[in-house]
This record gives sequence, structure tokens and C-alpha cells, in this order.
Amino acid sequence: MSELNKMGLAEARDALRAGDTSSVELTDACLTAINSASALNAFVHHTGDLAMEQATAADKRIKAGDAPAMCGLPIGIKDLFCTKGVPSQAGSRILEGFLPQYESTVSQKLFDNGAVMLGKLNMDEFAMGSSNETSVYGSAVNPWRRSGEDTKLTPGGSSGGSAAAVAADLCLAATGTDTGGSIRQPAAFTGTVGIKPTYGRCSRWGVVAFASSLDQAGPMTKSVRDAAIMLEAMAGFDAKDSTSVDLAVPDFEAALTGDIRGKKIGIPREYRMDGMSHEIEKLWADGVTMLRDAGAEIVDISLPHTKYALPAYYVIAPAEASSNLARYDGVRYGHRAKMDHGDGITEMYEKTRAEGFGHEVQRR
Repeated sequence: MSELNKMGLAEARDALRAGDTSSVELTDACLTAINSASALNAFVHHTGDLAMEQATAADKRIKAGDAPAMCGLPIGIKDLFCTKGVPSQAGSRILEGFLPQYESTVSQKLFDNGAVMLGKLNMDEFAMGSSNETSVYGSAVNPWRRSGEDTKLTPGGSSGGSAAAVAADLCLAATGTDTGGSIRQPAAFTGTVGIKPTYGRCSRWGVVAFASSLDQAGPMTKSVRDAAIMLEAMAGFDAKDSTSVDLAVPDFEAALTGDIRGKKIGIPREYRMDGMSHEIEKLWADGVTMLRDAGAEIVDISLPHTKYALPAYYVIAPAEASSNLARYDGVRYGHRAKMDHGDGITEMYEKTRAEGFGHEVQRR
């Protein structure tokens, strides 16, 4: 099989189980693609050796008939997830050199399901941004271009590296996190599929916190079916997360019947803003037509509180960020500024945070 890295999760899963390819071959194809796409700046920490070890182990599980849905599938992990023994900087200088001695619950669930980690993905610093330009690693680049142009475009943010990597077929899927659109917006920018699950569906334990009452992990994939497969592996109750929801995880893939006949789909009039481009207007109209043709009833609705969403976000998110980021002080881990003779602990805190945090993080 050629161009293995261009497969999605479902296709690759079926190919692995049929013996048409191996996880080692899949992983090698993705690593080759990553090495040839450095200009996208999507992968910022490479774990090729670990990936091949995981792929080899996955092939043994598949051969033994012990193959969960994600077994042997190469994915990327957003730099916000703590991964044991692998740099986890949240796109920030202040966490330079930080090697967690534990695994985030979401990444552990994926690894327990046999997923293969190709590396860590670029992101806006501490997930604060919508264009992946606030990263200490530099900007991630969208693999798509305007027709007839070569201008570099943003993949969106904060999960810009995840979106770019999936869109460019550098990995079969990736993890993302969404606080105020950080999965959904970059997925839209890159023509991929991103889901922000219901809060509490995926554990936040081991995910570097931005705004705790808003942050939620989710999948970024090449298709809706792939998103269903990955979300099922990521989701589940976690006693280590006090906001984790203790509910059974459904078979999301089995729910993809495609039958929406008789369903009522509300279209909020507030979401159609003045000044929207004709391209977006057409996509919006095409989506409505597709739903109607599939048998759904389209209902015009109003969500009058929409105008308060952004002001509410900018009260909640910076307040929680202020609390969560207070722990980065240069004492226990990460970057510490050089001290002048006579400096005390207050000066050390101030200098460390001034050097370690980028402009957007300081602003928020």
C-alpha cells in the first residue's frame, strides 16, 4: 500500500486487522512525512524511537487478537498534554526543560488502546491564541494555500499544530484542547474534523491548565467516523479529575447511522453576522440544504445571549488563567531567570515570569 500516512483512523484500523499493512509501516510512513514537512512547524518534539517501540508492541497485540480500536494507529499529541519523560512545554518558554514523570489521563487512555505517539504538536502558548502565533516554537503553518498563491496561512489556534499535522497527513489524528474554540476553529481553518466534547467527558488530569471551568480535550481527525473512534478511546470517568463525569462511554461509532430524518435542527440567527464573506454565506447555506435534503426540519431560532459570550469568556478565562499560571515561579521546575547580586525572591519571580511568559500570556 502506498502513501499509508494519508489514511484515516478507520481505514488504517481495518487495514491493520486485515493484515494489509503493519503499525511499523504506518508509523514509518508518518515519520517520513513529518521529516519532509518541517516548514509547517507542526511537530515540535519528536519521539520517533518511542513511536517505533509502540508500533512494534501494537503489531504483537494485533497478531495476538488483542487489538482495541486505536491499536497501532500513529497520532500526534498537543504539547499541552503531559507525557511521561517527553518535553511538555505548553508552547511556553517558562516550561523549558520540563519532563513530566507522569502521563495525562487522556494520553494514557490512548496508549492503553495501543495508539502510537509520533511526537508533540505546536500550539499557542498555554492555549492562549487563535492563530498559533504566540508559541515559543514559532508559528505553525497551514498546509493549504489560496488558489494561485503561496502566501503562508494560519492553521488557527490554539491547536494549530494538531490541525496542520492532520490536514497535511503527518499523522492519522491528533489530540487537541478547546477553551474558547481552540479545537473547532483550527479544524475549520484546515478542513479537518474537531470536536469539543461535553465538559467532563474527557479528563483534564495532566493537561496543563488555562481556564479550568472551560478547558476540555477532544479529537482532531480526518473524518467524523475517525473522531468517533478516537473520542471513545479518550473519554471516561477519572477519579483524579473532580469535574470528570461518571457516565458510561457510548459506542460513538455505532451511533453514526446518518439518519437524521425528523430531527429538528435550530439555526441561530445571531450566528449570521454582518460582514460575513460570500464564501462563508454559501457554505452556511449549503450546510442547511444538506441537512434539509437528508430529512431534517430546519428551524430558525434566536440565542439572544450570544452577544455576551465573548465578554463572559474574557471575565472567566483570564481570572482562571491568573490562578492557574501563578504556579510558574521558577522555583520547582521550568525556566528560572538569572539573578543579580542582592535580588530576593520577589525579583526572582518577576524576572522569571517576565522572561518565561510571552506577550499574550502576560496580557491575559
